[in-house]
Amino acid sequence: MKKCMLFLMLLGAWAAAPAQNHWVTAYYAGWAKWNATPVDVPQIDFTCATHWVFFTLGPTSSGTFDGSGSGIDTTRLRQFAVAAHGAGRKAIIGTGGWGSDYTGVVTNQSTSIAYLTGLMKTYGYDGVDIDWEPVASAQYANFATWVKALKAAMLAVNPQAVLTAAAMGTDQALINNQQYFDQINLMTYDMSGPWPGWVSWHNSAIYDGGNRFPSTNGLMPSIDGSVASYLSAGVPAAKLGFGIEFYGYIWNGVTGPMQSGFGTVQNTVPYAQIMDTYGGYQLIWDAGAQAAYYSTASQFVSFDAETTLVAKASYMKSKGLGGVILYEVAAAYRANLPAGFKDHLLQTVKSVFMGGGPPPSDSIPPAVTMTAPASNAVLSNSVSLKATATDNVGVAGLQFLVDGKPVGNEQTASPYTLTLNTWNYANGAHTVGAVARDWAGNTKTVSEPVTVANSGPPPVIPDMLVYGDALASPFTNTSWNATVDFANTSPVSAGSTRSAKVSYNAWGGFDMLSGTWSAEQPIDITVYDSLVFDVYSPVQISLTVGYYVGNSPGVTVSPNAWHTFAVPLPTTPFSRFYFQSGSASTATVYFDNIKFKAIPLITGTGAVAQAPGKFSLAQNYPNPFNPTTSIAYQLVNAGQARLTVYDILGRQVAVLADGVQGAGLHEVRFDASGLASGVYIYRLQSGAFVEQKKMILEK
Repeated sequence: MKKCMLFLMLLGAWAAAPAQNHWVTAYYAGWAKWNATPVDVPQIDFTCATHWVFFTLGPTSSGTFDGSGSGIDTTRLRQFAVAAHGAGRKAIIGTGGWGSDYTGVVTNQSTSIAYLTGLMKTYGYDGVDIDWEPVASAQYANFATWVKALKAAMLAVNPQAVLTAAAMGTDQALINNQQYFDQINLMTYDMSGPWPGWVSWHNSAIYDGGNRFPSTNGLMPSIDGSVASYLSAGVPAAKLGFGIEFYGYIWNGVTGPMQSGFGTVQNTVPYAQIMDTYGGYQLIWDAGAQAAYYSTASQFVSFDAETTLVAKASYMKSKGLGGVILYEVAAAYRANLPAGFKDHLLQTVKSVFMGGGPPPSDSIPPAVTMTAPASNAVLSNSVSLKATATDNVGVAGLQFLVDGKPVGNEQTASPYTLTLNTWNYANGAHTVGAVARDWAGNTKTVSEPVTVANSGPPPVIPDMLVYGDALASPFTNTSWNATVDFANTSPVSAGSTRSAKVSYNAWGGFDMLSGTWSAEQPIDITVYDSLVFDVYSPVQISLTVGYYVGNSPGVTVSPNAWHTFAVPLPTTPFSRFYFQSGSASTATVYFDNIKFKAIPLITGTGAVAQAPGKFSLAQNYPNPFNPTTSIAYQLVNAGQARLTVYDILGRQVAVLADGVQGAGLHEVRFDASGLASGVYIYRLQSGAFVEQKKMILEK
């Protein structure tokens, strides 16, 4: 609901002075009829733009154009123009696109001009869009004579004919021939990507926000920077438009802009897919860049949200620019929503840029009911949480809660159910509940009181295996600058038959994702406390162990021997982790027995889930804690025992026990009132027994 309110306030501020004389040139890709969820001409609201480009006819070497690859035929050419004119809008013939070569067009000028003006006459089109990205310098002279002749021929067909161009970068040919164009639209999207020397950045930021590339100190790309290059070249502001993209980017391995160490990047992800997948996250606003994004445990999702459109409209007005282009409208069509809500982003464009009425809104929250367990139920061992949810438009997701905190992942389809291990909670009073979310961000939360009453020894939670003799489910190999052989037979760790042989390139990463990019499965940091792994290297090497959130500790592997390391987990849930080589050259390293170590469960009375007669150090309870927690440990024999606490940098912050103690179970209370929030390590040493664990202080 907060997201909707922010958007409505921004929309209200803009609506006080709507833009009436600007163009909104929208591209509809003919191939959208072949999408997995088809979007065809009858589904488009043509009142939402001033000019509509049917995209695209590809230029041929003979000077003609071919639309078969885009699903454009004579029937659809006529259908598109009729639909645009029926809404009182102009229909434009789209040509070119990424990778197009107009050499045949500009060298066979009479053929190409006759072809395009013939389409205008036959189907009633109002103009032509040229999309050569960019114009080849060798063809500047031919392009100049062609554009001049084309515009004259178009005006002979229709005195109101419009010639537009889509510009990539600073296209000198368009600048040189600006007098023939009614619109020069800058493709100010897809402005960043996974290129060498780059960091994560918005695909269509209005401003650079003062941010610079760490590698070159150059400013990050922005709409304002691109506009400035054309204004300084003498192109009038009223002839310039800039881009709004109905696609976005998903950067894997980072959580926001200006971060290095990203992995693969998914480009041109449809807005509809982004909202279906990430709509439950809090929308984040980068005030410096004037761009919205989502952030997950291991992803940065950059796209043009409704709030971004309001900012772009304000920018257009402040600069006196001619208008904007939309690429491409079918990508924002959400077929899974009810009528009236399917094209919400396009309706927002109409409202913000054309002074239309407000886009369809939804302020009604879902209805949600907990169906199990019953109110005031007494729970023990594992139980099922169940809920139902309905909404006037549609339920987007449901998240279960225990004591007001999320447990498990948000579920996007019914039946909504989750298995809860009550041993993770102390005996006594608790609440269980659920929060349902609809497509507009409205939420409704319900909760029920319950009592946890476990007795006897708690069950032992198994460790989560990542790699034994093979990569275990649900993990996916997402390594970068490294290749992995998961079936290597030598060397292997004791008791294994295979190891993971990692061949690193410079600064490469052996990287694994829990789940898939479209369905991540975050590691539950309330269940697991450390990442344990065996590693072997023929030469000494340093490795960074990272989770893409929080600190990234390092380990040093001495040569020609297997070593076992245990690295604490971060305080934030994560879905992806890596072992990065610290070498600027190639290296080969072997890994085995990679697993997440489970936290031993304890009861509310401090009983430890360990076999009697063994030294043991239990996980503190509660964890996370604020500001006190209990630590239980067991000594086999009477003797000297020392229990100490360290911060994440290895500095001792407390001594909880130090002296001779008797055999048996012991428990101490740790008060962290004077310490800052964060991860701390507590360590027990008694004779030859040494063990340490992580605990989390959350204030």
